[in-house]
Amino acid sequence: DYRFSESGIYKCPDNSDTGTVDDFLAYVDSLPLTDPPEVFGMHENANIAFQDQQSAHLLNLVLSIQPREASGSGKKPEDVVLELAELMSSRVPQIVSTETAHPTSFGYDPETGMMYSLGTCLGQEVNKFNRLLSLLSKSLVMLQNAVKGLIVMTADLDSMFTALTNNQVPGLLSKVTYPSLKPLSSWFEDLIL
Repeated sequence: DYRFSESGIYKCPDNSDTGTVDDFLAYVDSLPLTDPPEVFGMHENANIAFQDQQSAHLLNLVLSIQPREASGSGKKPEDVVLELAELMSSRVPQIVSTETAHPTSFGYDPETGMMYSLGTCLGQEVNKFNRLLSLLSKSLVMLQNAVKGLIVMTADLDSMFTALTNNQVPGLLSKVTYPSLKPLSSWFEDLIL
């Protein structure tokens, strides 16, 4: 009477020593069609997270197959993206300089001659933020040029175009940006604060 799960649904069949093939097939047919997380030793919240990911994937798929043509008297997607890219480009902050920081921000310990840990962490975060600002500025200018037809629309720029159309943070920035679940408009407002 060994149980593989707490609910007792997944267990060795009662007649596993003497059962026939038909008995085992009947037992297998009695199991649920979808496996609950408990089978894999996970909490029920894992199922909620899975369903959330599936829903997000489905919505992203629906957005990705949305036509890029304007209907009626609305703006074309190219015009909307170009306008948004120009607006964002004009609002991207300048590169952060450590030279203008408070003198104690990057201070050194007089005993060891090493920078305080706060300064080390701050320096790393400033470098990461500067990489993000630089990539964002460069990619927005390139996207504007690609939409205008001045340069070739690469796969990265095309995915950025789609992301801006759908109010999502571009995947191009995912390697250098901080994790966020916010849509592009809210993410950008947080970035420029």
